[in-house]
Amino acid sequence: MLSTRIKKLLKDIIICPVAYNISDGKREVSPTRFSSTKVFFNKNNYNIFNGIADLRMPEDQKYTAYDDILPDWNTEEPYTSTEQALDADGLNKIHIKNKLVLIAGAGNGRQINLVLKLEPKLIVVIDFSNYIDTLSLKKKYKNIVFIKGDLVNLPFKCNKFDYIFSGGTIQATRSPELAHRNLWRALKRNGYLNYSHIYLENLHNRRVSIDRLKFNLHNKNKKNSRLFLKIYSYFYYILIKTRILKIVNRKLFRLPFLIELNGKANANAKYYYDGAIDYYISRYRHVIREDDVFDWFIKCGAKAIRTKKGFISKK
Repeated sequence: MLSTRIKKLLKDIIICPVAYNISDGKREVSPTRFSSTKVFFNKNNYNIFNGIADLRMPEDQKYTAYDDILPDWNTEEPYTSTEQALDADGLNKIHIKNKLVLIAGAGNGRQINLVLKLEPKLIVVIDFSNYIDTLSLKKKYKNIVFIKGDLVNLPFKCNKFDYIFSGGTIQATRSPELAHRNLWRALKRNGYLNYSHIYLENLHNRRVSIDRLKFNLHNKNKKNSRLFLKIYSYFYYILIKTRILKIVNRKLFRLPFLIELNGKANANAKYYYDGAIDYYISRYRHVIREDDVFDWFIKCGAKAIRTKKGFISKK
């Protein structure tokens, strides 16, 4: 059940996504009331389950592609210390402490744990996947509100958040630039929008994208696709360990490029598989040019700078 404090917050920041779309972004319809299982607007209502409001469009509420990925996705922390992770993601305690922060895309919870270390006043986490139900129950999070929603149909009012952080998510939306414009409008003046781990165009990502289209696993039965990648991952692991791969004619035979170009020595088969399901099974995986990201900000009247793993701009 939602507390009085959370209801007050939601009434202040959320809008009906259907009404906002119908009005071409001219009407921000606030909720009229809450029950233990519903949030009500004038002409629409949305479910609340385990304290999480589902503000996705009605046709998106039953299933998302990431429902098949995140339960199996247990990638290792890429950094050896919190300081290294914060530096790579461009996160600064001065900008976040005692602020209202939006995390756009929860993933496996890494971003949440990282931002919590910077002592925000409150974190709102929005994610498109139903996996957020499981994630919210994994830990007894304090000062965090979870919401199911779509970055392309963002259910938030304009100028509400002091800081927005999105790590490895924007490329998995239907329209990355439209998602960016939605996040930008929800950001307060003098607030910061920070993107980390964007799927930028480079040789590795182009090769993976070609294989993604070739194998077309994201449009096939997800159970069979996962099995396919698991078999390939273990097969590749055996070829590496036995050194057979060195004598294989790579023009006649090769595996999906992502498995071969994982960038980690002495990895096990599970490591290859965890990476592959994210790249090959997700519904969308846009390769984004660096210049295009800078252009998104320019079109919003701002200028972004590069961080080690992304981009950040002040509104």
